[in-house]
Amino acid sequence: MNVRNTSPSLSTPRLRPTPKHIRSGRKRSDALKWAVGHTLSNAFLAPRPPTRNAGRCLVCGQAYASTIREARQDCRPMKPDSSHPQSDLMVESEPAPRDVRFLRERLYEFNVRATGISDGKFLSLFARAPDGSPVAGIFGWTWGGTCYIRYLFVSENMRGQGQGTRLMRAGETEAKSRGCRQIVLETHDFQAPRFYQKLGFTVVGRVDNYPQGHQHLMLVKHLV
Repeated sequence: MNVRNTSPSLSTPRLRPTPKHIRSGRKRSDALKWAVGHTLSNAFLAPRPPTRNAGRCLVCGQAYASTIREARQDCRPMKPDSSHPQSDLMVESEPAPRDVRFLRERLYEFNVRATGISDGKFLSLFARAPDGSPVAGIFGWTWGGTCYIRYLFVSENMRGQGQGTRLMRAGETEAKSRGCRQIVLETHDFQAPRFYQKLGFTVVGRVDNYPQGHQHLMLVKHLV
């Protein structure tokens, strides 16, 4: 069978034998479509070598491995059509750190474009054992005049010794030095709401039954 080429700029692709498709029971027309599409893909859609470090994290400034093509696609919404089928969705209970970083960095970039505020920085403080392993600490970030505390944890054998207060005071001092006017954090009713309230935080929001039978709380402290 011959494949007629209707475009004067393209040479006629040769139909390669596809015995595995014929043996699998596919129709001759399906095998033809595969052969032509495979030939054209090889000729015109062969991927170019990627250019690394095309992107840079706006939070820490560290370059991350990406391609210029991916960077351009990130900024240009793609309209779904028959030639670009939607990718499969997969539920992942243990996502790769690089994939989580992709979401975090792209969301921050969107926030910067939407607000014009680009002073975001991570904030972390750790108390460490003699071997250097962390035994307590806080992690969060500052952005746009607000400090957000994402995590606070003190090992059980160090609780009741003022480590949590020490960490929060140090975090507040650093937040003030960065020009923050408030600190925002979240906790559950079975964690440490009273601890935060003693430090001057006020409950401004709550979600019932998260988890079931408990409350999820949002607190804020205004800095003088």
